[in-house]
Amino acid sequence: MTPQSAFMVAAPIRPGQGAALRALLASMNRAPGMVDPNNALFPFARFDQLHVARFVILYDETLDDLAVYGTSFPDAPVWLVFLGDCDGAVDSMLQQFAATAEPGLRQIFACCDDPPGPDLLAWMRGHSVQPAAQYINSLGRTVQQIREEAALHVFLRDYLARNPTLATRDQLVAQARRAGPVLTPPAPTPSAWQSERLRWLASTVLLAVLLTPILLLLSPLLLVQLRVRERTDPVIAPRPTPAHVAATSRQEDYDVTNPFSVFGSVKPGQFRLWTLLLVFRALEFSTRFIYTRGRLARVGTIHFARWVLWTTGAGCCLPAITTAAWTATWTISSIRSHSA
Repeated sequence: MTPQSAFMVAAPIRPGQGAALRALLASMNRAPGMVDPNNALFPFARFDQLHVARFVILYDETLDDLAVYGTSFPDAPVWLVFLGDCDGAVDSMLQQFAATAEPGLRQIFACCDDPPGPDLLAWMRGHSVQPAAQYINSLGRTVQQIREEAALHVFLRDYLARNPTLATRDQLVAQARRAGPVLTPPAPTPSAWQSERLRWLASTVLLAVLLTPILLLLSPLLLVQLRVRERTDPVIAPRPTPAHVAATSRQEDYDVTNPFSVFGSVKPGQFRLWTLLLVFRALEFSTRFIYTRGRLARVGTIHFARWVLWTTGAGCCLPAITTAAWTATWTISSIRSHSA
């Protein structure tokens, strides 16, 4: 089995470069929200292990909400994020990007505060962000398998169209074996991936064993703290303007899939931070070991998803929650690539 991985390269955009960057990314599209897979800047179609990918400009529209908590985030950066999901290891995918699409990537990343130096691959590695949790709809289902099974579907459909009498399953199987497209056997599961998976499981179980007595003891206090915040936190939920809805809609339903991203600042406070980290750990456990075959809880239309928690600003560390931001991205796709 070939496991899937998620990559995410993020860098602040240099002030004054936002409009030029948007125009550059838009030049990759053949219609709003629909990339040309063979565009000259970043030819998505040339990467056979790439399920989905896109360039996204992230800016936090919730920064003004921090004022109600007596804090602020002045000079918050606007981010350029290059993210996607691929077969195999992330570093192997980044190496292919650097070898195949270096001129286009350099042109895109030149708009960033810290543009790439001589070594583009090292720059992308240094600006990579790890997800706190990620979801894969069908673990081990590769791009090659998807394409070969799609070809088999077309072959069987055409065969039935030429032979309108009802064929039995055995007849279809025999015909596919005789003249149909070849299905490549699954590759062996990488031992390094299996070891890392077992290590992660062992560390999570150990963490649960150590924390469960403490959480049970403190659960009344924690529940009270949570309820107090639920009742006293201001509700900030402005309705989207018609212009915003129209702008978003113009990028939807141009292809078989619709990717989207959510980005914003986390409310300040250690209680919220550690609650969020605990929730993400539980979520990662469920997506690694429970929801691996076609559904995330009751939702079956998500192919890939990630939840990312990272800090911004020079010298910031994770507990500095007033400067932390998180982004959740869901990609409802398994065979196409997108840019935005």
